[in-house]
Amino acid sequence: TAFDRSTYGNHGNLSNSTAATCVTTGAGPCPQWTADKFGQGLKFDGIGDYVNVNVSVGSIPLATQDLTVMAWIKADGTQSSGERVGIVSFNPSTSDRNINIWELNIHATNRQLRAAICDPAGCSPYADVNAGPALNDSSWHHVVMTWDANVALSAYVDGALIGTDTAFSGTLS
Repeated sequence: TAFDRSTYGNHGNLSNSTAATCVTTGAGPCPQWTADKFGQGLKFDGIGDYVNVNVSVGSIPLATQDLTVMAWIKADGTQSSGERVGIVSFNPSTSDRNINIWELNIHATNRQLRAAICDPAGCSPYADVNAGPALNDSSWHHVVMTWDANVALSAYVDGALIGTDTAFSGTLS
């Protein structure tokens, strides 16, 4: 289990798309606990690993509230070209895991940070930022995505603004 240390209690289950269950210690295809920048974190091998947090759609701000998503990441560059590296995303669908309402990832080809937010009714309209330094350098990076409700999507790497998308128009529902 990945415990949410905030007051919200959004704990997650360690998962892997190729394994029926995950083992939390020892080797295996699932996320592994390891020493990290602030003591302890999860190491993902890049093959279907994820943490599943079961939260309701109403508990995740989207249309009418500001949203900030952040993470400390360390990508080692072993991902194959053309593979997107997911950092965090929100997908309320139980039938289509490819439609993320918002996501923060490392772009598949240029290895820069990508932040995106979509309308749940079909990802249109949407806002998208893909910029900054390549993140697959085996160094720690603090990555942040902010959404100013129905105004702009911004992305930051190591405290520096790397891009803002204000082309979005309309209301997310």
